[in-house]
Parts: sequence; C-alpha cells; structure tokens
Amino acid sequence: MFRRLSSSLPKDPIWPHNLEQLGYFVNEDDQIKSIKYPTQDFRYYINKNQRYNEMHGEAMNACLRDLVLERLHAAGLGTIRLPLGAGPEDRHVPILVSPDLHLRKRVVVIFNEHTQELGIWSYRKVGNQGTINGGSAVDLVKYLQTPTNGHRRSDCPGIIIANPGQLLWYRKGRRAISHAQRHVLPRKSAVHPVVTMASPKNLIPYNENPEEHMAYIFREVIPSLCNPGADLNIIGVSDAADLVAKYLNRNWNDERRFNERITAIVFTQPTFQPSDINNDDFSYFLTTRARGYILGPTGGPNGVRDEDLSHNFNLNIYSSEESQYTEGIMPATWKPMIDFFQAVADDKDYSEPEIKEPSRDHDGAGGNGYSGTGDGNLTFWGGADGDGNDGDGFNEDGVHGYDGNGHGLNGEGGNGDAVEIVLADADAPNEGGAQGAGEEEDPTLID
Repeated sequence: MFRRLSSSLPKDPIWPHNLEQLGYFVNEDDQIKSIKYPTQDFRYYINKNQRYNEMHGEAMNACLRDLVLERLHAAGLGTIRLPLGAGPEDRHVPILVSPDLHLRKRVVVIFNEHTQELGIWSYRKVGNQGTINGGSAVDLVKYLQTPTNGHRRSDCPGIIIANPGQLLWYRKGRRAISHAQRHVLPRKSAVHPVVTMASPKNLIPYNENPEEHMAYIFREVIPSLCNPGADLNIIGVSDAADLVAKYLNRNWNDERRFNERITAIVFTQPTFQPSDINNDDFSYFLTTRARGYILGPTGGPNGVRDEDLSHNFNLNIYSSEESQYTEGIMPATWKPMIDFFQAVADDKDYSEPEIKEPSRDHDGAGGNGYSGTGDGNLTFWGGADGDGNDGDGFNEDGVHGYDGNGHGLNGEGGNGDAVEIVLADADAPNEGGAQGAGEEEDPTLID
C-alpha cells in the first residue's frame, strides 16, 4: 500500500493582502484596476486550481475591507465591539457607529444581509462593476453627514451599521469572520478540507446568528448608546428585511416604544408576506411610513411604484436601477432611501401613497395582473397577457408567488397556471375571465 506524505502535498497558496503587491491600484474614478493593464478590472480566475482563485480573491477582498473601513473611520464612524463591554481578546463582533449618538436627534440603523461583511454592500460593485465608495457604505455615510435644506450639521442623523455577516469567531486569528471567510482560512495544504468551526467557542455571545444580532442591537445597543428621545430610521437589506419586519411585528408595542420612536423603514427585496404581520398597528405603519425597493427592469429607473406588488405586500414597493443581483439594490437606491427619511423628518404628517386594490384587465387583452405565464412562473414588472401568454416582465423565474394551477386571474380561455400572491383555492373562479384549465393542486411557494 502506498501513501503520500503530507510534506509532499501542494502547499496552500498565500497571497499578500496588499493592493500594490497584488498588481492593482485605485484609479481616479475610485475603481480597482490592473497596474500593468490600467483598463483591466480585477481578474479572479488565474489558475485551473480553484483553491488558488479563492485565496487570490480573498486577498483582494481583504484589501477592499481594509480600504472601506479606513474610509468609514475617516468619515467619523467608530468601531465598537458586541457584546457591549467585550475586550479585544474576547469573542466579539464589530459594528460601526457615530461617536456622538447620545446627542443625535435621529439615528439611521442599517442591517445588511448576512452574506456581506461590515460596511460592504456588494463586492461585485466595489471591485468590478461600480466604485469603492458606491459599493460600500462610504457614500451613504458622507451623504448622511451633509446638511441639506438649511439644516445644520448638528441636525444630521447618527448612524449604526450592524454586522450580521461576521458572526463566527476565528480563535486563531482572534477576530470575527463570515461564513465565506471560513472557506478561505489557511489550511495545512491546498487539498485539505475547509476549517471546521462547530464549537461553541466559535460563537459570539448574544450574537450567535443574524436574528440574535439584530435583537441585540434593538435590545442593548440602541438603549445604551442613543438619546432615549431620538427618532429611529431602519434599513433592512435582503434577508435582514424579513428579520426586521418580523421582530418589530412582535415587539412594536412593548416598553421600548418602537411605535413612537421609529418614524420610517426601508426594505430591499423583502419576501415576508402580509400574513407574517399580525400586529395591526405595525401593519398600518408599514402602509404609511415604510417602503420596499426590489429588482427593477433592465435599464429601468429608480422609484417606479408598482401598485400590484404594493397591494400584495401591504407595503409601497418601488423599482431599483438594479435588475440582476439583490446585493446591487442598496448601491442603486441608498440615496432615495435617505431622501425618504429626510422627507419624513421634515414633515411629521408624511404618509406614503395610499395602497389601493389594483385594477386588472381580465378580458384576454393583456392586463398587468399576475396572470399565469404558461408554466406557473411569476412575472414582475409588466405582468403577463390576460390570455396566459408570457409577459415581458424582467423576472420570469417565479419569485415569491404561488402556483395556483388553474385558479386566479387568467384571462379569457387562459390555460396557463395562474399566479397570485394572495393564496386562493385551486378551483376558485377567475375575476372577469374564464377559469383556467390547470389541474387542481395544492398551491406551493415558488422559491
């Protein structure tokens, strides 16, 4: 029997966490470019061995993280450790906050999605498709700190940037990391398996998962650091949008007075259903002082309101310039989000447009409702023709719809599977059109 000595295995690749040594620089447009070929973006694939590509990519990501944090600190934010009171050697997760939160009359609290790292909206936007400041929180922070409409700098809101993405404690490195970073930790060789981090010692107290982290921000950080009379504006990004909505639904009327202090909320790509919100007061708040931004049509503008989705979510839904990746919504829409918060702050009687029952065309002429596309897929933005033909909406893969198989809003003679956000019986009649020919089947959620 033959065996291969560990000393003969290929060494785990190591790349310097230094932009210049990697062969890149930041150009005058705040973009990462190759030193040798100044028009070329960062090149991820450099080897047939994927481990080399992963480690090379992580070296670039580490440079970007350092650069973003350096800029955020220069913009006035400070890093604090959670749980509060944790020392540098204790298990902790870093977050970013304004240093004078106790003096601010308004505070913007941002919960990013769990797949991103502190201060980063999208590595895709930071590294290749956008700018470093635009793909991270840097531009947003600078904009928040710029007085507008005659306001003084002291009127600018404070900022809390949570960190639900880096909740694993890397004991050897004495730092919090993300699940993606776990896969690029040093290994004994290039062919050894990923580092296992299943011990309780790899968990951060009171912040073991994104939901606990969010609850800790609301329960401990805000009461401890913020002025008790400060208004709160909340941003929930992607999966954090659902966590925020469900948490506030449960705690809207408790002694922390969220119902009085939170004046506006914005979600990106929310997926919670109206049935998840059973607190009447919070539900009403969502219709008047909250917004959702979702993937928009290719080449479309920000801020186009969709009446159908607004009705089905019981929340005003707007398009974003981003049409492909949910992580790109935040870089595309942070400015209208902050302008919305400012509009609410300036007008105590502010209210979003009233959400009404949408009008749909069901005579087979091609309405904008959620008609079946023939295969049960949901089409956003453009809907489908009333006769069940494919519409020209941008998302035909079925996002958060229900496959009704013959119920709902098919047009005259439509044979496609009907799709409706509101769950209905499979044999329910159409509203204005003949019943579709789909077979009766239990409605299922389309992922």
